[in-house]
Formats: sequence, C-alpha cells, structure tokens
Amino acid sequence: MTTNRRISDAALLDAALEEFGDQGFEGTSVRALCRRLEVSHNLVHERFGTKDDLWRYAVAHGFTALAVELAAVASAAPDDPYDRLRAILIRYVELTAARPALIRIINYEAMHPGERLDHLYSTYLRPAHQVADAALRLLEHQGRARRIPAATLHFLVGHGAGGLASLPALAGRFDASDPDPVTQATAAVDLVLRGILTGPVS
Repeated sequence: MTTNRRISDAALLDAALEEFGDQGFEGTSVRALCRRLEVSHNLVHERFGTKDDLWRYAVAHGFTALAVELAAVASAAPDDPYDRLRAILIRYVELTAARPALIRIINYEAMHPGERLDHLYSTYLRPAHQVADAALRLLEHQGRARRIPAATLHFLVGHGAGGLASLPALAGRFDASDPDPVTQATAAVDLVLRGILTGPVS
C-alpha cells in the first residue's frame, strides 16, 4: 500500500543507493523500493526519471559526498606524503564503512564492463585514485616507498580493507569479537602502507 508520505530527495536517494548496493542494478525493483518507502511509484519517475537515471542520481549523491570529504582531507593533511597518504586512505575507509553500499555498487559493476562501470571509474574512482596516487609517487620519488601500480593500492585498501564493512557477514566469521569495521580497516591500512615503505615510518 502506498501513501502520500513526504520524502526528501536526499532520503530517497539514500534508500536507492542502499537498494542498488544490496541488489545490484538488475536486481533492484523501483516499484519494490517505493513500496518499502510507502510512496507512489510515480514519485521516482517524476523526480528522477528512469531506473537508469535513478542509479546515476543515487551514485552521484553518494560518491560526490565521498569525493568532497576526501578533497577536504587531502587539503588539510600534513605536508609529509606518508602522513597525507595515510590520512586519505583511513578517511576513505571510514567513509565507505559508514556507507558500504558504495563499495558494493563498485563490486557489482566491476564484475562486467559496461557504461555504468565506465561512469563510476571516470567520474568518481579515477579522480579519487589520483589524490592518493600523488602522495604515493612522492614517497617513491623520495626513495621511501617501493614502486607499485596504482591498482595494487586500490584493491588492497578499497576492496581489502573496505571488505570489512561491505562484507559484514564474512568479516564476522573471522573476528566476531571486534565488530567495529573502522578499527579493523585502519589497522589494515597501516599494514598495507608499512609493507610499501622501504624503511621505518619516520
């Protein structure tokens, strides 16, 4: 049963983001989402258009907020490239732990090439990588870090440490005594970065 319950665009996009993260694009039903939110099915079409349009609006809603936060961290981070890189990566993990749908959407779209993956990568993922990669390349230039591909750091942190939040049922099997994904993921970031360095943390 639907109602005329008022719902803000932000709340609707939050719900859509979670739905796309949990069900994937193909598995998401806009009609079922509207029933769960107790709003008219026409509401989504009136505000956002098609299902594909809704996906793009929801992704922009979630990933733009992430990009803004990361840019703020990068601009306020210490001058030392190691401290800057660590601050950026930890904040990334904190933000995706708070909104694991972001990682889940990446995981879902990354299984197959397509327009949605192209959009995610070119609009959100590549710019975020470039922020962290600049600090990593400076560490390499200073001889303080091994040269590694940007993809290596992304997968180790984004899908390794990020998996602690995006795959909670599996994470719980490994360490049910510490359910805090941020604490676990911060430890994972430190482990990854210390493996990259050619010497002790200065």
